[in-house]
Amino acid sequence: MASNKGASRKTGKPGRKKNAKAALKVKAKKSSSPSKGAKDKSESAVKRKRQVSKKAEKAQPPGEGIKKEKSAKGNDPKDNSEQIKAIVEARDENVIAIAAYLEKIGRADNVALLEAMEELKLSTLEGLAAAGEAMELIRNRAKYDYLFSAAGGPELTEKNNDNENLDIMWSRLMVHRALAGDDSAGALALQKNMPGGIKGILSDILSKRDWIEEYPDRAKNTVSYLAARYSLPHWLAAEMLAQHGLMKAELIGKGSFSEHVQALAVNLARTNQQELRSLLSKENVEAEPGRYFEHTLVALPDVDLRSTTSYEQGLFEIVDPVEQLICQVSMARQPSDVILWKAVQNSALDASLACRLAGAGKLTVLVSDPGESLDVKKRARRLGSLMVRAIEVKTDTPLDKERIGRAGVVIVEVPSSNTGNIYNDPLAPWRLASDDLPAIEDRQARLLEEASKLVAPRGRLVYVTRSVLYAENQAVAASFMDSNPRFNRVPVRHLGRSLGEFETQEDFLQVLPGQSDMPGVFVAVLEQEW
Repeated sequence: MASNKGASRKTGKPGRKKNAKAALKVKAKKSSSPSKGAKDKSESAVKRKRQVSKKAEKAQPPGEGIKKEKSAKGNDPKDNSEQIKAIVEARDENVIAIAAYLEKIGRADNVALLEAMEELKLSTLEGLAAAGEAMELIRNRAKYDYLFSAAGGPELTEKNNDNENLDIMWSRLMVHRALAGDDSAGALALQKNMPGGIKGILSDILSKRDWIEEYPDRAKNTVSYLAARYSLPHWLAAEMLAQHGLMKAELIGKGSFSEHVQALAVNLARTNQQELRSLLSKENVEAEPGRYFEHTLVALPDVDLRSTTSYEQGLFEIVDPVEQLICQVSMARQPSDVILWKAVQNSALDASLACRLAGAGKLTVLVSDPGESLDVKKRARRLGSLMVRAIEVKTDTPLDKERIGRAGVVIVEVPSSNTGNIYNDPLAPWRLASDDLPAIEDRQARLLEEASKLVAPRGRLVYVTRSVLYAENQAVAASFMDSNPRFNRVPVRHLGRSLGEFETQEDFLQVLPGQSDMPGVFVAVLEQEW
């Protein structure tokens, strides 16, 4: 078999390959540094982020919740046969360009997809036609690369070279098509002028479905099995296996490919659960009471809730289901003064809390990003919540005399590996190396320590991560309690009905990805004695 480098030279049909590469290079420059939409904190980048965010919210899973828009030229939906034919012809190239762009910036949420469409100058229809399949290449990257090499193809490794990265994307697309039983996989190999052996590799993958179900050998090479099957970095698969055992590690892997229900946080200042359900039913939207949540309805992911009159009237907010779960355990006792320290971005936990407080309490949201501050204020205005204020903090020590020891509940939502939220953030595992974890854990401990100073006597401190790793969760909470004996844990079973199944041996709350149609989350509720 030819070397990887040799295969790269032969992979592309010059005309189309050059176009994809040029689009990626011209529209997504600076391969050695983060893109504007990823990490640039300049004022222009923040402004740009807000403009993109207006088009997409995080409530829908990536690649599946982007609304179709009318043409800027008028009401023409661009559906004539010539335009559709052009979109179909360019679809493969657009899939590759979008996937390569997302991997370059290290993000794959709805905002990133819209950014990619804008940077690559794709129309809405062109982007929508390619986005879903591009996300499949992102979610299954390790799986597709393993199958390609296991079936006899050259080993695919990431390079800091646009040309080679695009080759890898084309290979993933062909494996994706072969696994789906799509006859176009072979035609695509011919179109791309792949060596004759590549077509044979695709045929092998297509004909060995029984073998694929057991790649690599589950018993003999368990870590590699988890990494390939659930598309995880090898080090993360090893961590999950060591901490959770094979059965739970597989549940986490499967859950990372599972779509989640939408949660509707009922705005108790304007309606109640039963009334809202009735109003939505009149709009042909079926929403059921949440099994684990109070003051919550749940709906299927493909329901367009934002187009309803009830949403426009601010009767509910669309949130991640685990955000409503965090709200419930945090508000088990109705406090009058709540502080939410959002050390992470793209969370609507503030909306869940505002809906639950119903104007009967004050919510202070500490944020580090100006864009997050705008989001908090925008949600509060729509919900009619006058007692919500957002305060921008520049460091991990936002303490002053006004806030120290005053809040009945303090919730600190810390940055993490995000390994509990891989479905919505499929590049999260690939942004990290195992060597990065100690620094993350150190910051988590520091944030928890600082947040504890805001808690009033007899108040509660709530520690939240989107991780499934013990070192980020139980270990941080236990270490904090060892050095702060005035804080005691509050068992999950005391905080809400039907939550016992999520209780860990340490009395904390842990939802694994996919469990009860939710992403993963860890929550420790601690109460201060004095």
